[in-house]
Amino acid sequence: MLHDPDSLDLIVSCHSTRKLSRNLTLRYCNREYQVLNQGRGYRLRSSPVTVCEDFDGRVTLLCQGKTLDYRILAQGPTPIPVDDEKSLYRTVDTARGLQRKRPKYKPSPDHPWNRWRHTPSSPVSQPPR
Repeated sequence: MLHDPDSLDLIVSCHSTRKLSRNLTLRYCNREYQVLNQGRGYRLRSSPVTVCEDFDGRVTLLCQGKTLDYRILAQGPTPIPVDDEKSLYRTVDTARGLQRKRPKYKPSPDHPWNRWRHTPSSPVSQPPR
């Protein structure tokens, strides 16, 4: 049995199963998709949806073998790549270098934070009896 090119693309793509929320949304790969439905969409609430992503990055949503129309509601930031051991040491070294270059701030002796240290009558500076 021969398949048409569209069904072959779906067969060869990466499949993942998600569950629709009450407002017909699902999250996949740091994106939020909302299913567009004409008529009553109540029947699709909390139904399982197969997310098919082909190798070009195109996403197709399937519910019970039927293609669903959707729109992308929100796209999150791309995740930070995980550092391996060599790049982690490089990242730490550059952070330390930036901290060393930063000017150090030392408050003056009459600064309000330092006043309690210089007054002998303050209760904090006296040892408990």
